[in-house]
Formats: sequence, C-alpha cells, structure tokens
Amino acid sequence: MRIFIMLLVALACSGCGTAGQNLLHGAIRQGARYANVPAAAQTLARAAASSGSSSQIAPSRAVVAGPSAGYGQQPNVRQEFVDFAGHDFGRGLLFTDRGALTPLQFDSRNLLPKEQAQLMKRKVEAILQRILQTPALSTLQGFSIDQHIHLDTMVESPPMGAQGFLLVRRVHPAESKRDPASGALRGVGEGPPIFVRVNDRQSPFGAHGKPSDGQGGIHESRVRMRFLHGFPVYERGNEDVVVIAKPGREPFVPLSKQRYLERLLAHDLERVQSRRKELSASQDPRERPNLEKYLAMEEAALSEKQALLNSLSESARREPACPSHKLRGGLLADCNSPDATHLLAFNPDYFDASKPKTSIELITIAVTTVSKNSLGDKALGTLTRQAIEQLDLSSLQSSLD
Repeated sequence: MRIFIMLLVALACSGCGTAGQNLLHGAIRQGARYANVPAAAQTLARAAASSGSSSQIAPSRAVVAGPSAGYGQQPNVRQEFVDFAGHDFGRGLLFTDRGALTPLQFDSRNLLPKEQAQLMKRKVEAILQRILQTPALSTLQGFSIDQHIHLDTMVESPPMGAQGFLLVRRVHPAESKRDPASGALRGVGEGPPIFVRVNDRQSPFGAHGKPSDGQGGIHESRVRMRFLHGFPVYERGNEDVVVIAKPGREPFVPLSKQRYLERLLAHDLERVQSRRKELSASQDPRERPNLEKYLAMEEAALSEKQALLNSLSESARREPACPSHKLRGGLLADCNSPDATHLLAFNPDYFDASKPKTSIELITIAVTTVSKNSLGDKALGTLTRQAIEQLDLSSLQSSLD
C-alpha cells in the first residue's frame, strides 16, 4: 500500500520538474522490487516521468469524400501513441465495492431475420467480451458496466452494420442499487462509453463531418491519425477511433490529387457558368461592373486549377492530395506539413460483395479522449482507454470474416 501511495503521489508530481520525475523513478524502482506492480503500469509511470506531460502532436485536418472518389497511396506519416491511456489511471475511484455487469440488452430493430440477427449479436458480443476480459475492466472494482448491442440502420448493406457499447459507471455503497442476479452494485450517474461498430463506413468521421464550401461536395472533419500497436487511430472531437481492418486492405484511403482537383474544377466551372448567366440577364448598368469583376476572378481561379492539373505527371496525379489553408486558394501542400489537410475517402472496393450479409469485415472502437471528457470523470475515462490499450488488436483482426 505504501508503495502504491508513493506511485500515485509521484505520478501527480511528474509534471513538476526534475524533483517530481526523480520521485517517480524511485517509486517505480521500489514498487518493482517489493510489490507486484504490473509491467504495463511501470511502463506507464516511466512514460510520465520521462515526458512530464502528454505528447503534443500538431493536429491535421481530414476531409471525407464520397465513395466514388479516386484515391492514392497513404502519405509517409506514421506516429505511434506513446501513452494511449494517459496519466490519470487509478486516481479518483473512491470505492472498491464490486460493480455489476448488467445483462446484455439487444435490439435487432427487425432489420434481419431472427437467425441472422442472433448471429450478428453473437459476433458483436464476442468483441465486447474481449474488452470486458482486459485487466483494466475485468475486476469491476469501484465501477459497473452496462452492455448494449443493436443493429445499425445507418449502414448500407451488404454487409449489415451493428453497434455495441459498454457504459462504465461508478458505484456508490449508499446510492447504487443491487443487481438482482449477482448482488453486485449497479452504476450511478453517467460514465464514459466504449463504442464498438462493425462494418461502419463513417465511424472515423461521424457527425463531425461537415460540407466544405468550395471543395466540390467533399466533406471535411478535423481528424488526426496516429497508431496503436500498428493499427490506425483517428482522433475526432472528443473521441479516439481505433480501426481494425482486413490485413493489407485500407477501408479509408487518401483522395488523389487528380480527383481532388477535378472536384474543385467542377465546382468552379459551375460558379463561372452561373455568373455568366447572371451577367447576361443583368439590365442594370450599375451592377454589371461588379459582375464582370467577379466573373474575371472566378475564371482566373478556374484556369489556375486547370493549369495545375495539366502540369501533373501521371504518377503525381495518383499521389495523395494534401491542401493547406495557409496557401492561397487552399491548393496542394506537402502531406508531412503540420498544417496540411489530409483528404480521405471510404474505399468503395473494401467490402467483399460475395460474402453474406452477416459477415464482419471492419471493426472500429471509439473511446473518450480523457482531456476532453465532457463527463469530467478522468479516472473512468482513463480506465476505458487502458482497456483498449490492453486489447489484442491483432487477434481481433484475425476474427474478421
């Protein structure tokens, strides 16, 4: 217990400079020598001592295009998460009473025949079970977990989409109700969820996507990508989304320079044609000079983009498009630049149309970003992130149909 307290105090002081870091290193050495401190916890603590704070990564913006977009190679940018779980694990859970794992709630929404719906339920439940069996969540000490699965009407088929989620909530001896089956405490209040979505084409972008003016119908979302155990993680809003896809396949791919410029050209051409009609119909001599000025500007922008497209070689046209809003017109920039906007599209060839409707070919897992947790519960938020960090993602990948 003494070592555990030292470790917590040292973690809290890890950002206080050299003294705090020395205290943390000492606690780690003593804990590893005299107490049963898990290797993962030692690694987490050492990361806190070394950095003193979470790594700051310059955000880039991702733009989501429609499924018909052309795409190219992934840009040569690869940044691993140094500390996916964060530095707050184990702090703030006031009670250690055993919490309940509530019975699974399932809603088929009558989207599939009963046998197929039950098959989808079993597949998604197996994924949830892997998460529940991680060391972070398997103890159920100080928290309870509600579990739900429903088939997803928002995903086109085939294959069928489904969503499962685990809601992690604190228990309180005086406020929690007892679970009738196990006698354990049920959670009170709100808590951070873990969302598991299968076959979801929009999961890394979700409701954060928005139409981007002047970009020919491309949808834009502020997303940055890093990697966890070699698997891509997209940060969107207050969530991190881990993507588990079939080996050697890319469900979300960069939009090519050619396709991006063609979309811009189509948009600019539409504006030019509309302005010409407006100018032709105008009978007001006071209005015409302004219309002529705007038309000249729009025709120049159209010509500039067409000249850029014409200047690209065949190989350059297939390269990823990474515009920068710091450049005039938001035209192409170096994809490795921190202010680059990465253009992504769902790969329309990803799913295998010959497979049954109940096949699972894509898994995404979303957890709350602790620093932006709107529920304000960093301890539980960190716990859910540690569960995903402990998850065997390669094994999940092997389970894909």
